[in-house]
Amino acid sequence: MTALALHRTVTERLPVVSVAPPSPLSPAHALRESLPIAGIVLLWTVLSWLAFEPFVSWAVRTTGVVAALVYVVVHGVRLGEEATPVVTGDAASVLGQQLRLVPAPATWFLAGVAVPALADLWSLVGLPGLFSSPADDLVRVCALAGVGTALLLVVAGATAALDGR
Repeated sequence: MTALALHRTVTERLPVVSVAPPSPLSPAHALRESLPIAGIVLLWTVLSWLAFEPFVSWAVRTTGVVAALVYVVVHGVRLGEEATPVVTGDAASVLGQQLRLVPAPATWFLAGVAVPALADLWSLVGLPGLFSSPADDLVRVCALAGVGTALLLVVAGATAALDGR
């Protein structure tokens, strides 16, 4: 078998991720669309700081998650008109599209990993007993923004696949 024949055989049989369809929205567009999700969760998180009762604080944060989820579904359906459909074909295409979905949510997850450095800076300011660091809540906001972004992409892609239905 010649090298050319071997190359042709390998490229015909291996699933190539680069030929998979694009993600429903471009990574830059998805990241822009994720900012309101983070804003909703952050707003309700800040409001929860005003509640001194732990259960009320938890309820306020939960309300923020529900509000962000409603926004994700409604906005995702609207974005489905301009999105690329989610792939349901072979495994290579699905995997390729999933790899293209990663950058926007991953940005939020990486931000959540970086936020604990804020707790260290907070203690260096010299007021560690006066106020508690918001780092834990900001990690939660970043993680929820990442999940919300991924859901937004899936809802937009599924809506596009169903032709807006």
